[in-house]
Amino acid sequence: MRRLLTLLPRLSRPHAAALGWITILVLMAGCSTLQFGYGQLPRLAAWQMDSYLDLDRAQSRQLDSALAELHAWHRREELPRVRAVLVRADTLWGEPDSGRGVTAEELNSIERDAIAALNRLLVRAEPLAQPLLASLRPAQWEHLRAKQRKRLDEWLEEEGDPEERGDRFIDNLERWLGSLERPLRQMARAEAARWPVQDRAALRQTWEARQQRIVDGLRAVAQGQREQGLTLLGALATEPIDPPLSTAMRASVLRVLNAATPAQRAQARERWARWRDDLRQLESVQTAQAAP
Repeated sequence: MRRLLTLLPRLSRPHAAALGWITILVLMAGCSTLQFGYGQLPRLAAWQMDSYLDLDRAQSRQLDSALAELHAWHRREELPRVRAVLVRADTLWGEPDSGRGVTAEELNSIERDAIAALNRLLVRAEPLAQPLLASLRPAQWEHLRAKQRKRLDEWLEEEGDPEERGDRFIDNLERWLGSLERPLRQMARAEAARWPVQDRAALRQTWEARQQRIVDGLRAVAQGQREQGLTLLGALATEPIDPPLSTAMRASVLRVLNAATPAQRAQARERWARWRDDLRQLESVQTAQAAP
């Protein structure tokens, strides 16, 4: 669900991975448990969407209803898939003392599955979102465009700071692996420092075009042009914004993962095990609610 939000408020956060339900895990990793974070997703989604669309009271009620239905679907249909990917992730390093490395194909396979999950999410969300999008007034569409431009300006300022780029990379790694050991943290920062930097004007032009495509996709959904809207929005998940940077980032992630010590790997596995337990609890709540 949170990846759906990124099509609106986070579209000016370049280089975000199109990871569907994996993104949900990453974004909730800072919560005390996934159960708490997952339960808050509809509220967070409503707050962010309202900041981008400036909804009136009736539209806000409509959004709350749609998000509740989408959340229930995700809990029922997608949570088992989320847990399955954590099981797969746990096998990437092999046995605890094997020293086995992660391959690029293994990471690519997980990403392909995640993009498929995003497409399922978009397909399910489209009929829920269509009435709300159709009700948006011209001023609200302009509000969305203004918010996009503001966020892009903010991001471009951050992107020019090498220290900020390294901090973001470390933060993302620690959401998955836990607190990084000092040598691995230093390695991650050095990796980020070597990433190519695209010309600022070219980067802005690329993102402005992408923002317009997102609005075009949402307008197509609003007008009942389902296939066109889903095609436009879904394509954004698979198209790298900056291919050289995407290639460099993938290689960096792979090198950092394979440089992790047995202790770092054990910490990550403990983290993933707690997530699996939380997800199992969420699934059991869904099963209990569905029982007659």
